[in-house]
Amino acid sequence: MKMIQSSELESEKFAALGGGAVDFPVGRLGALIVFFQHYHDMDIALSNWSERCSRTNPAKFFLFIVYDDTTVDIVNSFFCSRTKLF
Repeated sequence: MKMIQSSELESEKFAALGGGAVDFPVGRLGALIVFFQHYHDMDIALSNWSERCSRTNPAKFFLFIVYDDTTVDIVNSFFCSRTKLF
């Protein structure tokens, strides 16, 4: 994770999602941009990030991203034997 300066485009995207001014640390992890909204200092944000990462078990992670209604249908059909998620 490294600290980056939030670009105008990233700030506009954040605002479009309902966020306000980007007056907090922003980090980059590969292609992922992380907004540390609840921190005013990047050193503290990175310290907490590292501490939390040390407590995670990647074998227990399950991640999916929903982009549109079509993706929702695909995800629901995958889980149809268990529980409908959306």
